[in-house]
Amino acid sequence: YSGEQFIAEAMESAIAQTYSNLEIIVSDDDSKDATLDIIKFFRGKTTIPIHIYHHDPKGIGANWNHCILKANGEFIKFLFQDDVMENDCLEKMVKLIEENPNIGLIASKRSFIVEENVNNDATNEWLEKYEDLQKEFGSTESNYCLTRDIFSLNTFISNPKNKIGEPSTVLFRKSLIDEIGYFNE
Repeated sequence: YSGEQFIAEAMESAIAQTYSNLEIIVSDDDSKDATLDIIKFFRGKTTIPIHIYHHDPKGIGANWNHCILKANGEFIKFLFQDDVMENDCLEKMVKLIEENPNIGLIASKRSFIVEENVNNDATNEWLEKYEDLQKEFGSTESNYCLTRDIFSLNTFISNPKNKIGEPSTVLFRKSLIDEIGYFNE
């Protein structure tokens, strides 16, 4: 919704992926700015299908579900208007999930781009606390599997409660929706 400030960077990162078997689903909650014009501009810059679907604002969960309903692929990877992906993000994630058919969801580490005008003590304090959500598991490996064993660890119930990251850090099999249902709206 009204994401013109960052949407061009998000779109550029999506179409620059080294993994090219993708479609881009845009679910717009009635933007009032130039967001849709910017997205339409990117349609002309790529052969990647970019579908724009309008959605009556009913909350973020409803918007995520709308995207899933419109997606044709086997995997779902959210990218919000203020996110960017490394160029090989999808390639690495898809490779890993395809090599592990018993895994339904994978997540990546994330880093933050902090604008200079908001780089202050409060921001730095927040980053110190939340930047690496998995640090308490003590793994230095680049690939770390969070299994069901995580639920038995004392650190699982400590703050921060989120051990994975925002929805845009994960890629999951669309078939999981059949098993566990859609997002709670």
